[in-house]
Amino acid sequence: MLCDAQVHIWGADTKERPWPSVHGTPHREEPYGAAEIITEMDRAGVERAVIVPPSWEGDRNDLAVDAVLTYPGRFAIMGRVDLFKEKTTNLDTWLKTPGMLGVRLTFHRPEMWPWLTDGSAEWLWRGAERVGLPVMMLAPGQSAAIASIAKRYPELQIVVDHLNLSTDPHAEDVGPTIDSLAPMVDCPNVAFKISALPCYTDESFPFPVLQGHIRRVIDTFGPERCMWGSDISRLTCDYIDWVSIFKPETGVLSAAEAELVGGATLRRVLNWD
Repeated sequence: MLCDAQVHIWGADTKERPWPSVHGTPHREEPYGAAEIITEMDRAGVERAVIVPPSWEGDRNDLAVDAVLTYPGRFAIMGRVDLFKEKTTNLDTWLKTPGMLGVRLTFHRPEMWPWLTDGSAEWLWRGAERVGLPVMMLAPGQSAAIASIAKRYPELQIVVDHLNLSTDPHAEDVGPTIDSLAPMVDCPNVAFKISALPCYTDESFPFPVLQGHIRRVIDTFGPERCMWGSDISRLTCDYIDWVSIFKPETGVLSAAEAELVGGATLRRVLNWD
């Protein structure tokens, strides 16, 4: 069962549904919806995908919930949460939202990095560990801080997005970023999302250099801690090509590894039966 660990969907910035006044740049100029992703999934033989609501829409999960209800069994959600609204965020009822499996946080800009160490997020780590909520996060350059969190909260399941690569593919070297993940080797509660890598290379399929990076990550952390994902809305290659790299016939992964990385690890880590 192939499962994509990350896709984004979003709507237009309108008066009825406005984006925050300060927001990031969408991957595409036009809104990108669940129907388009389902078409690509069916074409590539991908059965399930995790919707990660994008940061530029703000901390909202409404379109993701609509997609879960519209396409039963195909989507799940790692919902966005406002780190500074502890008093109005009830983690005890978080999983009652249809399709919700956990939370996702982004620390992708330097001004956000202090939140990992200044106590701003302690309530969330503590609460998520208590109620069993997995947390996906992206914090480029902050691998040591993530490792510290994982060691302080050993029952908190963390998933590092995109191997912790920055959001600027033109300023990132995949090899050194993989080196930076070393502090998390002995953190069994941290898993890694091997996603969006084609955005960081000029290679075309079958991505010989990326194959080496993938092999190295799996050899370092084990397939039971690695999951495939696309981030399809910014993918720079055909979706089928990126899916194919993680199939055993390509030769990068064994059949047992492909089963884990291609979906079994994700389903276990996120408790997605």
